[in-house]
Amino acid sequence: MPQPQGRSLSAPWTSSWRTYRHESATDISRAKILEIPDRRYGLPEMRESFLREGRSDWLAWASAVGSRNLDKQARNYLLDYFANGSKTNRLIASILQKA
Repeated sequence: MPQPQGRSLSAPWTSSWRTYRHESATDISRAKILEIPDRRYGLPEMRESFLREGRSDWLAWASAVGSRNLDKQARNYLLDYFANGSKTNRLIASILQKA
């Protein structure tokens, strides 16, 4: 991933990005990164792919939680896809849609 201008390689996001892409990274460590409510560094696009797939796993749940800073209409649109995956997804989506 290209480095944003004005950022040094010691910026906090670089260690998170390296952790996410690391060959030994687990789903739990990747999920913790997806939970970060940040719109930079391609996180929204990564979250969107997990939410649209209708998955019911740690990465999808963390993506739903990380999407909480999107504007309400866009967030709820994605959470509607997500909610169809399982009963757990439906519960998580109903909580986040009220936020």
